Amino acid sequence: MSELRNCRECGKLFVGASPTCPECRAAEDALFDRVRGHLAEHPAASVQETCEATGITPGKLRHFVEEGRLVMAASAGLTCKVCGVPLTTGRLCEDCQEELRRAGERSAKAARKGGFYSRRMTGQ
Repeated sequence: MSELRNCRECGKLFVGASPTCPECRAAEDALFDRVRGHLAEHPAASVQETCEATGITPGKLRHFVEEGRLVMAASAGLTCKVCGVPLTTGRLCEDCQEELRRAGERSAKAARKGGFYSRRMTGQ
């Protein structure tokens, strides 16, 4: 469903489902293509090397990786937001994703029973 919103990049009002206006989305896509091209030629490039070569900010590069749009070498310096293990894509490693999924299931189960679940309370 499309709605009136402000672009998260430039603040301009537009109608759409995306968080960014069409102009900012086009600029982001062009930047993404430049980064993807650089990584195709230099697959082992670090975050810093990629940023210097393409003019992208580390935050924007991390955003592309967290969205799953980019896969970087494990040596690029990206880490899981929870446990710190090296990542190639996303925000969390597979183990932390699985633990988060299980925690959600436990929470949903407790909510259906009308209770509250906490690892601290159960001593796990």
